[in-house]
Amino acid sequence: MDTLSKAFVLILAVLLLYIYPLSDSAAREDDLSRVIAFETMTRFVDNVRDKGRLTPAMYEQFQKELTTSGQEFDVNMEHKHKRYVPVYDDQGRFAEKYTVEDEAFYNAQILSVLFPENSLPPDRADRTYKLGAGDYFTVTVRSLSRTPAVVWQDALNGTNTPGGQLYMPYGGMVRNEDS
Repeated sequence: MDTLSKAFVLILAVLLLYIYPLSDSAAREDDLSRVIAFETMTRFVDNVRDKGRLTPAMYEQFQKELTTSGQEFDVNMEHKHKRYVPVYDDQGRFAEKYTVEDEAFYNAQILSVLFPENSLPPDRADRTYKLGAGDYFTVTVRSLSRTPAVVWQDALNGTNTPGGQLYMPYGGMVRNEDS
């Protein structure tokens, strides 16, 4: 029985002296990368909302800053533009009413303006994606990889957590319009 208790104490000591500090360190690293990613995303979105436009340089700077967090991310942008559509009666006369419709644009439409097939210089006005005051601009960032903290947690718990646990949406109304 004495040998069994010594083995238990040895395993407990290894867990407390080595495994837990490594796991805790990985969790802190995850927290830091979350903070960096969220701060980068909010700065980017607020910049777009304040200026009312998105340029290739702004997007590339955003992507570059996201990589400093040490994780790989999937970035999805969404731009909603309100359209006021007049309502007509059965005879084709204006009914003095309007319906409000949201016209949505996503990554494919936004990135095709920023990075067209032709080789225009990055500072050309044709490569600027413009938003109107009152539009909504939202960016969603989702991690693609498993973080070290998730790996440690899975090893200790005997689970297999998939990647992409970090999901951060941020956005709001565009305040200014680029003229």
